[in-house]
Formats: sequence, C-alpha cells, structure tokens
Amino acid sequence: MENAASQGAGSPAGSSNLPSGGASRRSNIIAYFLQSGSPRVLNCLRVGDELANATDGLEHKLLFETPVLNKIVMFKDLRQVSRGFGIGKELKVGTKIYLPFNGHRLSEGGQTFFFERREFIHMMGDVVDVRDPERRKALEADARVLELLDTLPSFAPFLIRDLFERAQVEADKSYCDIPESEWQEIRAFIRERFRQILSAVTGEGAAETRHALDRLLDMLWDLKDVPALEGLAAAFGLPTANCIERFHAWKGTLYFSWIFETLQRAILDMGSWLNDWPRLVLAYPPMLRNSAKARFQSLQTELFRHLRNVELILSEYERAFNDLFVHGSGPSRFIKFLSDAQTHFTECGTGIGMLQHAHEVWDRLTESFPNRQANYEILDEIIHAVNSVLARPI
Repeated sequence: MENAASQGAGSPAGSSNLPSGGASRRSNIIAYFLQSGSPRVLNCLRVGDELANATDGLEHKLLFETPVLNKIVMFKDLRQVSRGFGIGKELKVGTKIYLPFNGHRLSEGGQTFFFERREFIHMMGDVVDVRDPERRKALEADARVLELLDTLPSFAPFLIRDLFERAQVEADKSYCDIPESEWQEIRAFIRERFRQILSAVTGEGAAETRHALDRLLDMLWDLKDVPALEGLAAAFGLPTANCIERFHAWKGTLYFSWIFETLQRAILDMGSWLNDWPRLVLAYPPMLRNSAKARFQSLQTELFRHLRNVELILSEYERAFNDLFVHGSGPSRFIKFLSDAQTHFTECGTGIGMLQHAHEVWDRLTESFPNRQANYEILDEIIHAVNSVLARPI
C-alpha cells in the first residue's frame, strides 16, 4: 500500500482543470488519474456524489455495499509481478484503488494499492468491522465485483456494461454511461464479425438455418452456456478450458478494433503538434530550446511506440480475418490469433487506455490556447503529464 498524502492531487476528481505549472511537478502519476475522465479510470466517488445529488426522483443503486468503497477512485495501471522464483518479473495491468482520507478533498491524499482479493479483505479490516457477519458478507460481495472489474484491461463504458450484464451486477448506469445508440452500433459491429467467422469456421452443417446461426451468435454474445461454448471451442480446434475467457477476449478485441480508427486520428493530430517543435520551442528562453526540442521529439517517439504496438495487434487480427474472407487461405491464422486472444485483449486494451489518457491530458492542457501554443511553463507541464501517463513502472 502506498501513502499518497503528500502527492498534491490537485482539483477534485472529475474536474476539467488539470494541474499546471510547478504544483504538478511535485505530484506524481496518481494526480493525472484522479482528475481524468479517460477509460483508464472509474471514479466511484464522482458517480456517488452525482447520484446523491440527483433530482430525477428515481432510485439509484451504488456499485458497492460497503459505504467507504463508494468513495474510491479506481484506475488501470501497470505493475511488475514475479514470473516465479529465479525467472524474473513481467509487466501486467492491474486495478489500482485510491482510497482518499477525505472524500470531499482529494488534495489531502489517501492510500493507493493494487487489488488482490486476499490482501484486500485483510486490509479492509482496518476500516470495516469484518467480525460483523453482515458487514463481512457485504465486503465479500464487493470483492467479487472488484474481481470482475480486475479482468478488464480498461474501464471503457462498453466493457463495463457488457461485464455487468453478463455477471448480473446491479448498479446505476452512470458507472457505464454509454449512449444506447452507440451501444447498439458497437453490438451490431461485433455480432456481424462473429457471424462471418462462425459461418466460415463451423460450416453449413453446424448452422443449417439463420435461426440456428442466430442462436450461436446469442450464445457467443452472452457467454453463459458453458457446454455449448466448449463445443464451439472444439469446433475452432481450441482447448475447451478457459473458453469463456478466450471468447470474451475476442469480443473485447473487436470493440477495440471498432474504436481504433477514431483514436488513431486523434493521436496523429497530437503527434503532428509534437512534430511542430520548431514553433513550440520559440516559447522557451533561448538557453532552454535545445533541451525542449529533445523532449518533444522523445515524447513523440514514445507516443507512436504505443500506437504502433496496438496497430500491430489489430492488424494481425485483420490479416487473419482476411485470410478467411479475401484470400481463401483457411482459418489457421485466425485460430492462432484466437488461441492468444486473452493476451491480445489485455495488451491492446492497455495500450489504447494509455493513448486515450495521454490525448485527454494533452487536449485539456492545450485547448484554451490559440493554435495550442501555450507558454513554456504549460508546455513543460504537458511533457511531464503525458510522460507520466505513458510511464512504465520502475
């Protein structure tokens, strides 16, 4: 557990005002999560405050049964975990929880820790009387919700709504606020991709009528009929173990494919701005311009490295898809992709989350300046902030 009491978290979570200048230099990466609206962040504190102040006369259900957990901010972050004795460490995405000391003033700091069920129950014993059977039961139910959220590489509203519907988690729609039209558009895109693959891989004998194929599609979307899904995995030539997780990862990767084009355009615009360093560095005193140039170029390289990593994953999926429907090369490449779907889903979601977060920070810090030409203190803050949200653990 980390004590973030002196981090200078800045303005309240959900605020559109990111820190600027020297104040943020004394902060760390947590500040850029607490104030973010990116899909890397699930701000239960903000949602809880909005629901408490709702005037629509409707009943709104909070996500957690344990009151203090409805005041947390969760975010997806990378962590180093051991591969085993003597093998070394690897990077994995985890769910970091920020528990503020004062829910009304995040700037007073709080505790941050990665979620792990056993440690979580033990740690929460310091703030909840787990000897009380009802409170213990509520905490166990909340831990289950956190376990479900921990399976996602990002808190994108589409992924949360899909997860909650499948797991029958009852919570206010504000936790996964996605317009119904967008939900239906994404759903139609994914189901059509499912339909094309199922038709090609399972063949006419497995789906003699459209009605039969629709049942397969519903089964693949809902991910509840384990025996049928194991049969489908066998038809793909995949292991039946963990087939639900594998098919869910396929579904999630299709979602990332759907949003990538828009994100790519946004990152290319941001990259063009960074590449315009000859104009940007003029805001700096002459003695600082060379170092500023190097920092702009380094940040652009790092940004496009993340973009390229995501692009490679999604491009491999498209090549596998085209092998089936364009080149007539058969399903082997697609099945190979699907066998590694969980890794692709996690890596793609982590990369996209970082890029979305980086773009959000950049956009907020530059949008009020003509041609996004800020003064050099703000430009320095942008470099610091974006590097922070793209950072890997030390």
